[in-house]
Amino acid sequence: MVYNMEQLAISSFSELSDKMEKPVDRSVGVILPAAGNGERMGVTIPKQFCKILGRPLIQYTVEAFLRFSWIKQVVVVAASDRMDLMKETLAGLDSGNYGRLRMVSGSSSRHRSIQAGLKALASSENSPDIVVIHDGVRPLVPPEILIEVVCAAKDYGAAGAVRPLVSTVLRSDEMGFMEEALDRSQYCASEMPQAFVLSLIKEAYNMCSDHDLDYGTECLHLVQKYMGLKPRLIEGTADLWKVTHRKDLYAAETTVKERRRVHLVAQDIDLCLLEQILLALKERFSEVQVCEDTIVQTPPCHLVRVHNGIFLTDVLSETEAWVKALSPCVQPSSLVSIVTKTDINENGYPSTVALQARAQAIANMARNWNITIFFIFSPYQAISPRTCEDISKKTAYLLFEESDILSGQIIYV
Repeated sequence: MVYNMEQLAISSFSELSDKMEKPVDRSVGVILPAAGNGERMGVTIPKQFCKILGRPLIQYTVEAFLRFSWIKQVVVVAASDRMDLMKETLAGLDSGNYGRLRMVSGSSSRHRSIQAGLKALASSENSPDIVVIHDGVRPLVPPEILIEVVCAAKDYGAAGAVRPLVSTVLRSDEMGFMEEALDRSQYCASEMPQAFVLSLIKEAYNMCSDHDLDYGTECLHLVQKYMGLKPRLIEGTADLWKVTHRKDLYAAETTVKERRRVHLVAQDIDLCLLEQILLALKERFSEVQVCEDTIVQTPPCHLVRVHNGIFLTDVLSETEAWVKALSPCVQPSSLVSIVTKTDINENGYPSTVALQARAQAIANMARNWNITIFFIFSPYQAISPRTCEDISKKTAYLLFEESDILSGQIIYV
C-alpha cells in the first residue's frame, strides 16, 4: 500500500505530538560487558575491536543505545589492560549526549564484569530505575524488542529476549555417549537484551556465590535463584545474534549493509545534483533507489527528499508527516530534507531562529522513535557543480553517521 503526502499531512505539530506517547516512562541505564578476549574468534585482537565496514564492532552497539533519548546512561565494561584502547575507540560517540557514556574496568568473568557495571550505575548521581544488560558484540538492537523488554521488566522485575532452538539438545554421559535427547519445543535460547529493576539485580549479585560469579553466564537465572522472581521471556527477532566466531563478522557486515538502504525522493531535480547525490550515496550504502513523491507502508532505513523552489516553512510541515509515516519503522531511520532554489520563507531571513527552533522540536520528538532528521538549505537560484558536490557529501555523511548532535539542524550550503 502506498500513501502520498496529502494523505499523511498533519494539521499542526501539536496534533502530532499529542498522538505520540513516549515509549518508555522510566529512567533506563545500559551495561555493555565488553571485557572478553574472544578466544573462539581466532583473531589477534578481541572481537569487540574487530572492524565492520571500517568501524569497530563495539561502536555499532554503543551507538544503537545512544540513539534512544530515554536511555540516560550507557556503561561499557572493558578489560583494565585495554581501557585506553576502548576510550580511543569510543571517543567522540558521546558528543551532544551530555555525558551519557562512561567506561569502567571489568574483571575475570562475565558476571564479575557485569557486577562492576551495576556498581557504577547504582553509585551514579542519577541512578536509573531499570537497567538493560546487553553484549558489546551484539551490534543489532531492534527498538521494538528493547522497548518490550524494558516495559516487561518494569512490570515483572526482570525480562529477557529469547529465540526458539534450531537444533535438538543432547545430553551425554561421562564417557561421551548419548544419554538423553531433550524436546526442543519445551526450551528456548537465551538472548539479549535483558532488563531488570536495578535494585533487584544488584541485590541478586550481592547474594551470589563465588561459583556463580566465576562460572555463571545467565543473569535471568540469578534473579530467579536469589530473588524468587519469575522473569518474563520475550520472543525476539533473528537480529539478536552475537558475534562469536569469525564467520559472524561476515554475517554482521552483510546485515549492516542490508540495513543501509536509501530512497531518494525527488521531482524536477537539477540533473547535476541528482548525479552527485547518487554517486555520494552509492559509495556508502548498499541500495539506493530513486522513487516518486510517495512513502511506502514499510519505509527503508533512510530517506532523502529534495525540494526545489518551495519555502522551508512548507518543508517543515511536510517533515511532520514524514515522521508520522516513519514512526512504525522497527529499525533506525534517518530523513534528510534538501531545500534548494528558494528563499528561507515568505518573510525572508529574520525568521531563521524561529524556523530552527521548530526544526529542533520536530527532531526532539522523532528521537523517541529512533529517527534522526536533518535539513540542508541552499538558497542559490543557480546551483554550481561545487555546490552540488557539497550538498551530496553532506547528505551521505549525515545518513551514514546518524549524528544525534546534528539532528534537527538546518545546515546551510
